[in-house]
Amino acid sequence: MKTYTKILQEFPHKRFVSDSSVTPFHFYEKYLPYSKEIWLKFGYFSTNAIRTLSLSFARFIYKGGNATIITNHFYNKNDADELINNSLIDFDLIEDQLNSTESIKNLLEGEKQHFYNCLRYLQNKGRLKIQPVKKRNGNMSHFKEGVFEDFDGNFIGFNGSCNFTYSAFMTNGESLDIKGDWIDEIDKKEINEKKDEINNIIKNKNPLYKLL
Repeated sequence: MKTYTKILQEFPHKRFVSDSSVTPFHFYEKYLPYSKEIWLKFGYFSTNAIRTLSLSFARFIYKGGNATIITNHFYNKNDADELINNSLIDFDLIEDQLNSTESIKNLLEGEKQHFYNCLRYLQNKGRLKIQPVKKRNGNMSHFKEGVFEDFDGNFIGFNGSCNFTYSAFMTNGESLDIKGDWIDEIDKKEINEKKDEINNIIKNKNPLYKLL
């Protein structure tokens, strides 16, 4: 399986800018399919971003990837209603459709209910964690950063202006910069700290944040 070090050799870009030919969308397109774990810490979030990245996400899911996503507390109505919906769905039926990249891609691009059922299945299996948070002082989370890990234990970290939304990927003026933990010891330390920050919030160990 391709590693981040190989991707960076083949695609030598560490800065992704929407006003260029190498955009933040291309970062996810290149690195997500070869990721084992991703930790994302965002402001605005929309599942339309997952639809936009349907092929990359399908490859990520098919290979067993797990995602932890922190967001602010602003959700569109469909996401708010469906992602906290505890009604039973036929998980066996969904699982039968996760046997290929193409079938997962079809789920992610399909009818609204099939799409959300796929996400709820992944949530139920512990492979997808989407956690809205709010600062305890009343302010909102407004980060745009994250950490990816590949199957060889390499990590990349990123920062930028890009939220996890369709508009951020496809229409806005945005930028995203990446670092690799195998490139520089300072970068490695910062990437590990970023991952720990996200995990501490998810585990409710950061007193600055309220989990919603």
